[in-house]
This record gives sequence, structure tokens and C-alpha cells, in this order.
Amino acid sequence: MKDFFKKLLINLLVVFVTGALMFGLWIFVLGALAAQGQFKVPPKAVLVCNLDFALRDKPAHDDWRQDLSASVTGGSVADTISLREFLNAVDAASKDERITAIYLTGSLVEDGYSAGYGSLMDAREALKKFKAKGKKVVAWLENPTSKDYLLCSVADELLIHPHGAVSLQGMAVERMYLGAAAEKYGVEFHVFKAGRYKSAIETFIRTDMSAEDKEQTSVLLNDIWGDVLKSLAESRKKTPEQIRELVRTKALFLGDAAVKAGLADATAHFDEVKAKLEKLSARDAESKTFAQADFQRYALEEIPLKNLSAASKASKAPVALVYAEGEIVGGSGKPGQIGGDSLSRTIRRLREDDSVKVLVLRVNSPGGSAYASEQIGREVRLFRESGRPVVVSMGTYAASGGYWISADATTIFAEPTTITGSIGVFGLMPSMQRLANDHGVTFDGVKTDPLATLGRLSHAPSGEEMAVLQGVTDTFYQDFLKLVSKGRKKTVEQIDAIAQGRVWSGRSGLEVGLVDQLGGLEAALAEARKLASLPADAAIREKPARGLPDPMAMIVRGLSHGSDKDDGDDAAAPLLPATELALPAAARDLREALKILDHLNDPRQVYARLPLGWSLR
Repeated sequence: MKDFFKKLLINLLVVFVTGALMFGLWIFVLGALAAQGQFKVPPKAVLVCNLDFALRDKPAHDDWRQDLSASVTGGSVADTISLREFLNAVDAASKDERITAIYLTGSLVEDGYSAGYGSLMDAREALKKFKAKGKKVVAWLENPTSKDYLLCSVADELLIHPHGAVSLQGMAVERMYLGAAAEKYGVEFHVFKAGRYKSAIETFIRTDMSAEDKEQTSVLLNDIWGDVLKSLAESRKKTPEQIRELVRTKALFLGDAAVKAGLADATAHFDEVKAKLEKLSARDAESKTFAQADFQRYALEEIPLKNLSAASKASKAPVALVYAEGEIVGGSGKPGQIGGDSLSRTIRRLREDDSVKVLVLRVNSPGGSAYASEQIGREVRLFRESGRPVVVSMGTYAASGGYWISADATTIFAEPTTITGSIGVFGLMPSMQRLANDHGVTFDGVKTDPLATLGRLSHAPSGEEMAVLQGVTDTFYQDFLKLVSKGRKKTVEQIDAIAQGRVWSGRSGLEVGLVDQLGGLEAALAEARKLASLPADAAIREKPARGLPDPMAMIVRGLSHGSDKDDGDDAAAPLLPATELALPAAARDLREALKILDHLNDPRQVYARLPLGWSLR
């Protein structure tokens, strides 16, 4: 027995010593890596903002494993920045004596709900405030999209590659229609809706756009495009009419033509851009180029680490900023979705926390499940009924279910370009009976009651079944009207007149009473503090939040980006997966339509959602 314990103690000692040595070695390796990946901002530096990231409303989460995999395979690292992280970085840079200018290049990633017009308008305002502090913004573009150009047009000096092109073609919404294909292959879609303009199901039952959908979409596009033209005209010192004439007569402007049209200040190769930036900064002796710092690392590492004390207090901050970005679905939802259970639980916990004095709900959603929308809307109402204000900040989309969860706010902010309204509901019930019969498959059975097979794919709904489903849809629509009526302090009849499933721009939404004020996220946060009688710098807790920088993510990001003195010439191409680049637009539209079918998981089959496949580019 003594030998047993002796051997046990020896083994434990060996394990302990070995573990201690391995731990020490690991700490040494981490320290060496950290030193190599350490981020520094040199004096008199240019902040290099390669736009090869997804600008989203909702913060991402650092995952060093994913970053390490991406760096090894040559993929992207830290390719998501939230709108607030972008705004905070630009604001901090405007006050940072080490930074003299911001250099914009590359192309924004358009993926899901990223790089929407709502967030771009907010980002533009931040860059304008940076310029107002006497600092410079320089942009160099090769083949910018209209969204790249909208953001970069605020630059003091806008440069275009001699063989690059500015593309300003206007806006268009083009949808895919599967009605003829469904008829050909024997798939039947049975629809029920409430709202004359509720066109979300037309993709599956029609071969073209309805007159009502053409009417509302045309008005909406002209509203949004009008605001884009105003912004471009202000930045380029032209009138909106002059910009519109350029768009209508040419649309695509190669380097010299862009300069001649006043859309760019000069053409330049990268070495010429580099020479300009060297005049705005100190010269780095080691790299023999201009002193610089990477924008993403500045936003994700420098600022959070400088604000450690503020971050430590965030768990008890009086202002709660909750993000609702994505399609609204039942349950907890997947990444990129808004789960009715999960988001309502988040708001409920904030409501039960007395240290929270005001709720700001940032909405960027086309809607989805009517039931899940009501789950979330109920918690918003209860928060407001607790005697504390609720401020909604609408991003690119806050329509249908996205408006449902917003309607009970104390104050609603929207960008002029926000897509909102769409107060209406629809249901979609597919039937595979004819498809099965055409292939020799039939169905038969017995049932206790006439409606026992309601909702099954094996048969087309009977008249009685359709009446039941239409009744549920009408009930949800009336409930939608009532909650908007109460929240907006109007009669049901007044709301019904502007509802009917019709979409509105933020500017038009203000005119008809669906929106209270025009402004971005920062304006909404300022109003929230004011309504709650809080100081202008009252702390904010975000749900979800990126949190403090993950040390391993910082190290891997630093190694992936390499030296900060790389002259910023490494991100001119848009970051898209290879499959996306190879996939034709029509195929992507079809994939998205089928993906949305998979998201329609409401047990009542009733949805409050924008038209399927909606996107503005």
C-alpha cells in the first residue's frame, strides 16, 4: 500500500511539473506571438481603412479559431465591423492626435444585411464630423459599387484608377417569379393575405410583378434614390439634378470621364496615391513609406483596450442597446436570424433589471413569422409599460415584422432611406398532390373530422380549410393594425389607410406618421439618454456585444495582417466567397427564394415579411 501511494505521489508530481513547464512554454509562445502581433499607432499616421469588411448593425464575436483557419488558408480575418464600432473608431480618430487622416480604399462586402443604405448614411455622417475636426479623408477607388461610391464621396480628395470606373446606374428591384415553373412541375401554392400591397408571396404564384407591387416599389425606389442623389450632390458640390442627368445619360464613367464629370478629383495609380499620403503623414524609417495604422485593428483592439474601465461597467450600464438584425423566425433562430424566443427573453431580462433605464432597439429586419414578431413586440410593450422609454433606431429595413416589433416605441428614428411599413400579413400553403399524382403516387385515408388534414402537403386545401387559414390571416392583420394604432396614437382606420402591406421610405414614413424623427443610431442613443434624464455620456450595454478583444483573436489578427506598415495596398478587391463570384445572379436569387421557404416556420403559416428576394444595390 505504501508503494502504491509513493508511486501515486511521484506520478502526480511528474504531471504537475510537466504541466507547469508546458504552461510556462505556452505563456512564452503567446508572449512572443503577442509581441509580433502587437498593434501600435505611430505618430502622425494615416488610418488605412480597407473596405473589405461587412458593415453590419449587429456586432460579431471574436473567434480566434476561425481567424487562425482563415489566415492559414488565405481567407479573411476580422472581416466584420459593426456600425457602432465603425462610428466609434472614426470619432476616436477625430480626437486622436496621432492620426492625421483616414484613407479609404477597397470595396464593401455585401452579404445578407451588411452595407445597407441605412448604415452607410450613418457612416457618411461620421466621416463628415471627422473632416469638421480639420482632418483629411482621402479615397482611392478602382471599380467602386454605388455603395462604395456613396460612402467615399465624402472624401476631401476622391481619386480613381485611370482604368477604373465609377458605376452610377440608378436603382432597380428585379424579382424572380416561379409561378410558371410551379405550374409546369405540379407544385401548387395556395395563398391567403391581408393587405392590397402585400406582395411577398408573388414570387411563388405569379409570372410577373402585380400592378400594386409596381406602384409601391416605384415610389419607394424614387424616394431612396432621391436621398442618395442629394447626398452625392452635397459631397461633389453639384445639384441632385446634375447627378441624375449623369446617371441617365452615361451611368458608367471610366477614369478620365469620371474626373471630367466631376465624380472624381483626379486619376491616380497607387504609387501616386502613396505619394499624396506621405505628404499627410510622417515617414516610417523601417518600411520607408507613410506612417499608418490599420482601421479594423484600431476599431477592434485599440479602442476597446483604451476603454477597459468603461467596458467593465457595461454590465450595469443604464442604456441597453439591443440588436434585432435578420429574418424573424420562431424559436431561438440561427446565426443571421432573429429568434422570437431568444430576443424576447433578452428584452424580458433587461426589463427585470432595475439598473436599465432606457431600451434602444436597433432594427434591421424585413420581418418574418407573425407569431415570433408578436412575442418580441409584447416584451417591447411591457418594457414601455414599466415606465421606462423605448427608442427604436431603424437601419436599412424595419418592415412588416420589423415594424411590428417597433410600433410600441416611445420614439421611432429612421434614416430617410430606411425601408419600413409593409403593415400586412400573408400565408403560404404548398400542395404536392398534382406533382405526386403525375408520377403515379396517390393518397387515401380516413379522418374523424373535415379539417383533420389541414396543412398537409398531400392535398390541395378545401374551401373550408382555405376559409380557416384566411380567417387566421385576417385576425393577425387586425391585431397588427390595433397595435400600430395604439403605439402611433392613431385610429385603426387611419393606420389601415397607410397599411395594406405597403412599403414606405423613412422619409415618407415620417410624413404618414410611422416614424417620429429622421436620424441614425447615434441620434437615437442621444434621444434615449435625454428621455431617461441621463447624462449625455451615460454608459451603454449592447446585446449581443462583441465584448473585450479576445487575446488569441488579437494575436492571430495581428499575424494575419502582418506589419501595420504595409502601405495599405492589399484590399482593392471585394471579399466574396469563390462560389458567390461564380454563381450567376439568377441562380443566387433562386437559392435565396428556396432558402426563405425553409425559414417559413410559423406553425400557423402566417407571416409579416417584405417581398421575397428584396434587395437594393
